[in-house]
Amino acid sequence: MRCSFGVALKIICVLVIVFCICLLAYGIVKSKKRIRTVTVTALSGGLALFAVHFTSSFTAINMPISTLSLSTAVLLGIPGVILQLFLNLIWS
Repeated sequence: MRCSFGVALKIICVLVIVFCICLLAYGIVKSKKRIRTVTVTALSGGLALFAVHFTSSFTAINMPISTLSLSTAVLLGIPGVILQLFLNLIWS
């Protein structure tokens, strides 16, 4: 059974997302200031997503704010926003 390039790319993207979530969880568990770490990660990810969205007219990068994109940015922080930009680049 052969796997097409698109399916393989989606599998790789899912594995990268799972790896990022595991790294974030490990960092939060090892941190002595968990509440502060989670808050800073969530705020920086949300602000980065809004910055990308509002500068889209200058940069020509279209990243709409939806429930999925906002939750990814809040959970993963700035790496989540970079991951969304990378996926947007691949699939568009």
